[in-house]
Amino acid sequence: MAAVQRALTQGGFYRGRIDDKIGPETRRAIREFQRKQGLPVSGRLDNATLGALKLNEQR
Repeated sequence: MAAVQRALTQGGFYRGRIDDKIGPETRRAIREFQRKQGLPVSGRLDNATLGALKLNEQR
C-alpha cells in the first residue's frame, strides 16, 4: 500500500501520510485517480488501476 500511496502522491492525488494503510484519504485519492484516468470509479485497487499506476502490486 505504501507504493500505491507514493504513486498517488507523485501524481498529486494523495496528500496524506504514507502509512501503508488504506484509509479514507487513500480511497478518496484512488477514486480521484480512477476518475481522471477514465477508469470505473470504485476506490478499490483493481488490476486496471494498478496498471494505470504502473505498479505490479497485488491487492
